Amino acid sequence: MYEKLPNKGITLFHCLAHARRKIFDAQSNDKARSEYVLNEMRKLYAIEESCMEQQFKIDQIKAIRQKEAIPILKSLGEWMTKEYTRP
Repeated sequence: MYEKLPNKGITLFHCLAHARRKIFDAQSNDKARSEYVLNEMRKLYAIEESCMEQQFKIDQIKAIRQKEAIPILKSLGEWMTKEYTRP
């Protein structure tokens, strides 16, 4: 759907909360893998919560995300790519 729209400077990004719901629902189908992903997502939520509690400014939050969240997301993406081909 979005790929059919002309590029007007819109950046597509995905909502972690929506993805989390799907992973949560997958527990009945694949408990081990879905729990792994949910644990990784908890780490990301913890980073955000810590930033909010400490009332960091946006530039501080960006730096923390780059340092702490990006490695989690990268690792999770690599894990998902590998796991996708497994039964």
